[in-house]
Amino acid sequence: MYSMTGYGRGEATAEGKRFFAEIKSLNHRFLDIRCRTPRTHNFLELKIQQLIQAHFRRGRFDVEIRLESESALPEIRKPDLNRARVLVSALTQLRESLGLTGEISLELIASRSEIWEPEPAPAELESDWDSIQQALLIAFAELKQMREKEGQATAREFERRLGRIEEITGEISGQAGELVSRIRERITENIRKALGPTPAPNPERLEQEIVFWAERSDISEELSRLQNHLQSFREIMKGNEVGKKLEFLVQEMGREINTTGAKSTLIEISNRVIEIKLELEKIREQVQNIE
Repeated sequence: MYSMTGYGRGEATAEGKRFFAEIKSLNHRFLDIRCRTPRTHNFLELKIQQLIQAHFRRGRFDVEIRLESESALPEIRKPDLNRARVLVSALTQLRESLGLTGEISLELIASRSEIWEPEPAPAELESDWDSIQQALLIAFAELKQMREKEGQATAREFERRLGRIEEITGEISGQAGELVSRIRERITENIRKALGPTPAPNPERLEQEIVFWAERSDISEELSRLQNHLQSFREIMKGNEVGKKLEFLVQEMGREINTTGAKSTLIEISNRVIEIKLELEKIREQVQNIE
């Protein structure tokens, strides 16, 4: 079982270029990928997304690729001096022909895109993908290790809370065993208060009423299904990519305990139901971060 929270970093060097890959992941209902690459390598973003999709299923991923060069800053284009000379000559001729004044400044020349060498075409940078991919795979390994560690810690927390729910469920089962006698006491007391000295109704009719209310208040089926869900939860935790399954089970457990609370007529059981709801809410919050 893996958490969706983690961080990984990797680097790879080839042909005088060093690429750094950093990846951060957070919980997300689906797979959401955001990439930042050097401007010259924007064309590789689709490949980066496809590589992440091949290794992960859920989460929000923020990926950054940085480039360092041993020779020169890779994103600074070099000037074409011949073109610059031609440009200065043309501007000088234009100024003299039109009788204009003013200096031909460096700022003016630098603002002209034609004097700069063109950026490398994507085809020229395709070979960089191998290094970027290598850096990403190193980052993935570190990220997965952290996500696994977080997942194991969450699994231990789940187990602690599941154990507490089982404990409370056992207490409810014990209290439910007193249900019929408590219903009988309550109905008998209500009749006594209502009738006063008037003789009580037919005992058989009274017993039928008690059985009716006992059946309506029976929670054994809900408790049994809750126990089954707890066992299924433990089994599913042993696998990978289990977040959505666990979310569904938490919903089902919530449904069973809500029904238990609605059917219960004992304040002791109602209090225990509230305790289980609190535990389930904590589990629900943590399940949101499981891949």
